[in-house]
Amino acid sequence: MNNEIGEKYLPIGTVVMLKNGTKRAMITGFCSVTHEDKNKMYDYCGCIYPEGYVSSNEVCLFDHDQIIQVFHKGLVDDEEITFKNKLKEIISKTESVPTVEQNVVAQEPITNEVPVTPVDVVPVEVAPVAPVEPVAPVAPVVPVEPMAPVAPVAPVEPMAPVAPVAPVEPVAPVAPVAPVEPVAPVAPVEPVSPVAPVAPVEPMAPVAPVAPVAPVAPVAPVAPVAPVAPVAPVAPENNQ
Repeated sequence: MNNEIGEKYLPIGTVVMLKNGTKRAMITGFCSVTHEDKNKMYDYCGCIYPEGYVSSNEVCLFDHDQIIQVFHKGLVDDEEITFKNKLKEIISKTESVPTVEQNVVAQEPITNEVPVTPVDVVPVEVAPVAPVEPVAPVAPVVPVEPMAPVAPVAPVEPMAPVAPVAPVEPVAPVAPVAPVEPVAPVAPVEPVSPVAPVAPVEPMAPVAPVAPVAPVAPVAPVAPVAPVAPVAPVAPENNQ
């Protein structure tokens, strides 16, 4: 909540409290007039907060000096600053134009000797606020069915006491490891003497060709053998 009112023409969306007010108002526009008195231009127009715009009968018009407290300040950016500067320039030009009543007071008394030059009054045209469409009625909220009662949670059985852990026997100290004897250095290997090169083998003399063997003369066929005459049987001897 910001208690500093700030300079005139607060940004759109600023939420304020007015003098003798019971509801907060949110700024929605600037430089508004009523149908009853179009010569009176109010600094702001707004709607009630947090309900917003409900109907044209609930639009509030008020001046900057009626604000007594600022609850929330609207967005201020480069575009808003440019608009505010143009608005102040237009308002300053509008305030410099005299009203009809001011012209009547400022005029000199009419005489027959001095002609009176009429003053052209430039009317200020304020664009009427476009009527806002009424908000559609809100659908009634569907009643929520009551929840079923939650079943009571069964009590948890107490845990059986844990048997005490048997003490661990202390570990016997490890015997120290005997130091390892250093390994004797290996004697260096004598270098192998180089092998004598092998003498080249003399090439063999070419072998003389073998003389051809003379053909063997054919063997004469053998004459057939004459059959042997059968031998006469021998007579048995008489052993008397």
